[in-house]
Amino acid sequence: MYISLIIITFTKLKKYNMQKFNRGKFLEVTKVRYFKTRRGIGYEAKTNLSDIRIWNDGYGGETYIPYCETAKEYFNLTEQELESLIDTYERINSF
Repeated sequence: MYISLIIITFTKLKKYNMQKFNRGKFLEVTKVRYFKTRRGIGYEAKTNLSDIRIWNDGYGGETYIPYCETAKEYFNLTEQELESLIDTYERINSF
């Protein structure tokens, strides 16, 4: 009982934080482009907000959103949250 209460509370808090920081504009991935580098695979993901892109350079660094004025309110998203947006896009658009 206590575990389910904690999970429900955490889920509600997370949704509240997403709405608070994103001000009602939900970020969705609309297209992903993969490219090969000397050290691995990198990608650029376009989102439903035209100025905001999600990047991984393929050199072993983390997934990030490059700086721009409109992206400020999305800097609170973790690497795992950004990658989960891409995973969701790929599940929806896989054949």
